[in-house]
Amino acid sequence: MGMVAPTYTWAHDKQIPLYLALETDDVMENDEDMIKSDAHAALGVLRKEESTEPLFILAWCLQYDTDKYGAYLRSASNKDLVAYHVKYIDGKLPISKKKIDFPKKFLQYVEKWNKQQTRPTLFTEAYAKAGEYFNFIVKRDNKFVTSEGTEMGTRITEVIDNLQKTKYSKDLETLRDQVEAKWKE
Repeated sequence: MGMVAPTYTWAHDKQIPLYLALETDDVMENDEDMIKSDAHAALGVLRKEESTEPLFILAWCLQYDTDKYGAYLRSASNKDLVAYHVKYIDGKLPISKKKIDFPKKFLQYVEKWNKQQTRPTLFTEAYAKAGEYFNFIVKRDNKFVTSEGTEMGTRITEVIDNLQKTKYSKDLETLRDQVEAKWKE
């Protein structure tokens, strides 16, 4: 047992360099280091795009769960956005809400960005979270309310879902205009 462990988990826990693995075991898929590596690789791909748009929108979507609200503007440099995402992936941003698997969540958001069907959802999420940050959406009587007085829900996820409905398209347009104006300052 000292030289070869019967499972990956045993080898990892006991720091034994060799372990037995069945062909059906996919150890790499659930390995934290591999997921973090994949997240950094995905960040590298986004970094090389000609626009900072994906880094910017993902920063607004992801920073909501951290205590380090960056409040990035469109003028933020590519370097600053990449540095933020590196800290996010590495779990170096403090959180007060709930425990987050940062690399896995980053990969989920990159996947949403890469799919044309889910990309508009990310913009809506970024607008909603920025709207709350800049007080275009405020919490009154335990409900989020727009500057026009429209009740949007009790949780930010509910606000995002409602903003995507055609019933609230005017509210989304107004919020988008307000947030974009603030981002351009």
